[in-house]
Amino acid sequence: MKRMKRRVLIFALLLLIASLFANNAPVVENVTANQRTDGSKIVDIYYDVTDVDGDTLSITLQVSDDGGVNYNFAPIYVSGDIGSNILSGTGKHIIWNAGSENYILGSTQHKFKV
Repeated sequence: MKRMKRRVLIFALLLLIASLFANNAPVVENVTANQRTDGSKIVDIYYDVTDVDGDTLSITLQVSDDGGVNYNFAPIYVSGDIGSNILSGTGKHIIWNAGSENYILGSTQHKFKV
């Protein structure tokens, strides 16, 4: 009986230690997007991302044209704070050349997910 209690205690301790080193998911907040009015059709997307583990992140962008019900478009012509090896921080900036993709951003139903 003592052996069983000892094994359970050791197992519980190992689970506790493993949970301390668990990888926490990053948190993305304050996503805003505005299309430039100069006729370029470029969209500036800003966001904040926090990762308490300090990992480098892989950032992607998805677009919804139905108010966020479906995110069925992933832009290709993007630059800035997107892709691999992005660090946590505020005021991150993605530049999307929507005109190069013949994407028309005319609806207030557009939502962006980073």
